[in-house]
Amino acid sequence: MGEERDVIERELEELKKDAAKIHYELGEKYMELKEYAQAEEEFYVALRYDDTNPDIYMQLGRVAFKRRNYKDAVEYWQKANEHSGGANVKAIFNIGIGYMSMGEYDRALEAYAKLLVLNPNDADAYNNMGLAYSNKGEYQKAIENFEKALSIKGEDPDIYYNLANTYYNMEDYISAANYFSKALELAEDDVYILNNLADTFMRLGEYEKALELVSRAVYLRPDYASGWCTRGEILAKMGRKEEALESFKKSYHYLANKDGFLARYLKEQIEELGEDPEKVLSEEMEKMA
Repeated sequence: MGEERDVIERELEELKKDAAKIHYELGEKYMELKEYAQAEEEFYVALRYDDTNPDIYMQLGRVAFKRRNYKDAVEYWQKANEHSGGANVKAIFNIGIGYMSMGEYDRALEAYAKLLVLNPNDADAYNNMGLAYSNKGEYQKAIENFEKALSIKGEDPDIYYNLANTYYNMEDYISAANYFSKALELAEDDVYILNNLADTFMRLGEYEKALELVSRAVYLRPDYASGWCTRGEILAKMGRKEEALESFKKSYHYLANKDGFLARYLKEQIEELGEDPEKVLSEEMEKMA
């Protein structure tokens, strides 16, 4: 009887693994469909059959992150790392992203430091450390980490973009323009790079060059509210008031949040042109109705 029980128990363990695999794969399919609640349910069922599987915790972390439950995401990724012997580089990297998303930059830096012990040549870890330092206002440390990332990865538009934004925040617009230009050479249709480079040239007084860049950005993506705002600012500085107002109205038209920061900024810009922002933008709202 003892031997028979052992056989049955082994069979049960195999069946549990099979069940965990089936529900895990179902969860993955629901993730592909962006049906996150259903995906989460399937991963929970998988976990009941195999509660030490780091892959399941990784996926639950993904679900939580997609739903902006960053604290839960970090906790799931920490469990994934624990069940991997504390050396799951993907889990540790994601933990850093989770802390970054919560604005807990020191904790993010701790996570990336641990990751670099495991993999000293992880360019993405150095890049994200640069972002964390930049968000803390420690710009020189940010630059050092971005440069380290570049030395490992080689030319990369995202790293150049991050370097450029850091120099921009330092009000070193010449260096910012240099790195935005490098980024643009590698990603010529990236509207964010085009817009930020245009903004930088505007601050350097190179209005024609700035206008050409941002006009290309809104041509590539006509619903790019920030691009239309930048275009309006440039035109205003060039003394082309009516065109500036039209760009500001387009920016407001495409804004998802009519009460957010950019909406308030647009109203300030319109007021600086000597116009009533409520009147100007109400006309745009009537067109939308």
